[in-house]
Amino acid sequence: MITSNRLKYTGYITVGFIFLLLYAIISLVGMFYFQSSANLWFYAIIGVVLVAVQYFVSPWMLDRFNHIKFADKGDSLYTLVNGEAKKSGLPPVRVGLDPSPVMNAYTYGRNQNTARVVLTKGMMQKNKDGELSSDELKAIINHELGHIKHRDMTVMTLASLLPVIVSYIAFALALNSGDNEGNSFGAGIMQWMLANFISQIVYFVFNIPVLYLSRLREYGADEFSARAMHSPQYLISALQKIHKSVSLPDAKKYMNPSMSSMYIDTKGVVELFSTHPDMEKRINYLKKLRI
Repeated sequence: MITSNRLKYTGYITVGFIFLLLYAIISLVGMFYFQSSANLWFYAIIGVVLVAVQYFVSPWMLDRFNHIKFADKGDSLYTLVNGEAKKSGLPPVRVGLDPSPVMNAYTYGRNQNTARVVLTKGMMQKNKDGELSSDELKAIINHELGHIKHRDMTVMTLASLLPVIVSYIAFALALNSGDNEGNSFGAGIMQWMLANFISQIVYFVFNIPVLYLSRLREYGADEFSARAMHSPQYLISALQKIHKSVSLPDAKKYMNPSMSSMYIDTKGVVELFSTHPDMEKRINYLKKLRI
């Protein structure tokens, strides 16, 4: 059972372990292959800068890429979301409407003070038509607020440094592994392509534990919602309705994979490479909660 406190400390421990692991990798690889870790720290700094730029710029880009229309303070949706946020001790969040007709909700931002909670037009239409109850909608909102409460955006950004930096180090090692004297331009291009290919494989491998951490955070957000609603049943029924709606033939063409937080459904080995747990596992987890 993942409690909120355990989740918080798991996040701290994981991020701390990642930074220790990065330091060890840079120091050891630098010592054995470069006689100094100075060159590798250069690549590590590049990785940190790229992640930092993404961290600060991505909320602004997502606002525009997804054509988000933000609610004014007097709007009913703003009042609903921030009413739930206030109950959880969170500062006011920006509330957005995504024009997608697919049922979905997601959150993003740099921290609790810049967080956005976004619901799709399809989600709100189902609520308006009575196919999604007010309590089910609140359960979905509280799942997203759970991510904000647990500071998941910050935790996952820090965790993402692991595959980024290690892949840059792998690129540097592969690029400098051969004897470059007398190499032709064509051979240099081939070596660069090989180094890039190796770095992509390394990124893929080291991203697996980051994805596992992401799935743990999803369980934490599910539990947060269940406790906020004093019952897991509202989120369970909401997830089932979302799963049913996105299984319709026309639904997939409207899905945005990068923002598919509520409708991701992965089974078996595929789940290892997903940010979200299998839907059936999420529901079973919620059923076992003691609220």
